[in-house]
Amino acid sequence: MLYKNKHLVISILACMLLTMQTLSSSASANELTWAVGLDNEVVYQDVYSDEQQQSINSTNFIVRPQLSLNFTSKRANAFWRATHNNVSRSLEDADVTNNYTNYAYGGSVTAIQNLLTFTASGALNYQSASANGFLVDSFLLNAENLTKTRSNRFGADFTLPRGDYFGHSSQINYSTTESERRENSFNQLNSDILSVNTKTYTGNDFERFSAQVDSSFSVSDRSVNGDYTNRRLGGLMSYRFISNLGFLVTANHEANQVKSANDVFLNVRQFNSAGAGLVWQQAENKFISLTWNRADSDAVEADEDNKGFIGANVNWQFTPRTEVSADYTRRFFGESGNFSFQHRLKKFRTQITYSEEVTTFSRLIAEPENLGVFICTDGISDLAACFQPSSLNYQPQPNEQFVQFSVQNPVINDDIILRKGLSWQLGTELRRTKVSLSGRYFTNEYLEVDRLSRTYSASTSLAFAIGQKTNISWTTDAAITDDIFEGAKGTSEVLSTKLSLDRDMGRYFNLSLNFSYLQRETEGRVIGNGGFSGLTGDLKDRRVSLDLKYNLTK
Repeated sequence: MLYKNKHLVISILACMLLTMQTLSSSASANELTWAVGLDNEVVYQDVYSDEQQQSINSTNFIVRPQLSLNFTSKRANAFWRATHNNVSRSLEDADVTNNYTNYAYGGSVTAIQNLLTFTASGALNYQSASANGFLVDSFLLNAENLTKTRSNRFGADFTLPRGDYFGHSSQINYSTTESERRENSFNQLNSDILSVNTKTYTGNDFERFSAQVDSSFSVSDRSVNGDYTNRRLGGLMSYRFISNLGFLVTANHEANQVKSANDVFLNVRQFNSAGAGLVWQQAENKFISLTWNRADSDAVEADEDNKGFIGANVNWQFTPRTEVSADYTRRFFGESGNFSFQHRLKKFRTQITYSEEVTTFSRLIAEPENLGVFICTDGISDLAACFQPSSLNYQPQPNEQFVQFSVQNPVINDDIILRKGLSWQLGTELRRTKVSLSGRYFTNEYLEVDRLSRTYSASTSLAFAIGQKTNISWTTDAAITDDIFEGAKGTSEVLSTKLSLDRDMGRYFNLSLNFSYLQRETEGRVIGNGGFSGLTGDLKDRRVSLDLKYNLTK
């Protein structure tokens, strides 16, 4: 009870602080909007378990009330939305009723215009504690594997715009992530994270000379494996001696440390490097640099053939619609690179990113990626209800967010991982058709245990407007999860597809008919690190559902 009250109080306080500041703004500029909804869904489900050699048939009734609040003013914005799921299941041998509540909130307050901004965000949702539950476990299938996970994040952004001599920006964030332990699970999240990031750079009076210093520091208070501290510091100076060509000098420092008695991360925790080279710069967002660097670390000193390494950095905006950035260097774990590509047209958008970072799953949950090319409102993630913004630099409203239709595969533990990830999405919106293609590839190398996991996932969504009030949509998701633990390997392959027909019935009602199919095939043992329950192994899940929705907005 104390656990639940603690996070309820945190969420309420965050919303109160944002609301109080907002109410102090000009009354004429304030705007409060709200939306309520009620879904009544009946689901006929047939699940076949290859392991148990039997089919399980059920009739399920889901009542889903929803509430969304959005507040905007001249200096602040905030939103809060919640969905409650009352799930009544009629099985062959018993009737079961369960309740699940999700919520999310967020907002920002501009305390000093163009100088200081406060932010807050948080969410409560359910995630599978089993690695082979990705895209499978839900309220209607293996619900006992779901773990209630809460996250809250509070921050302050301080910015000094570039002046004659220098510019500066700082971000301070504090986040908490916790999950409730299930009876069948021996793993749990319980982490508090404090992070500070700064950036200082030269001002407008320096025409040929430029310098920049970046720093980041974070401390993760983990309940199980000890506190994890990460710090990074980087600096560069350049001087253009011929038109756009100049000299460049760089220096970088990185340190990672776990405060525990059996620290296996200590041997490779620090990496220092310095280098010099050339830079070609046409503008602030158009430059290419190449450097030769020497490094100082235990891993490098053990390599007798080490004579230095090449570093490269590219940031080039070809047009206001197209931009690419990439860098290549070395860190304590070896070669490292990052890549980003964006292409935005009015009816077609593309976004591709690749990154390598040392992190924890608590950080991934508290700071989720947002790489979508479609805008969705009030937490809705159906392609037919989303849109592509007409502006190239569209700023989402408080109740709007960019949505990527392929999802991550988070794990309910707080080990330190080296995460290498590729994420991409292509989207187009025509007069009657919307198409989204997206995918992710992530490799998680655990730095405290002998474990490696890989996830390949892809998603295809198509929505077609048959008429003004009728839409048909089709979504397919596929994922392959590989898990290697102390030499033992397991694989899980999942394919799911859903066909939906939606019809608006007047101003407030919508009727939806859905057909879905899910199939999972496993080989070996996929380590869940959270225990196994429900239906494991190969299975097939077929569903037919009818959903009547009521929506009222003001």
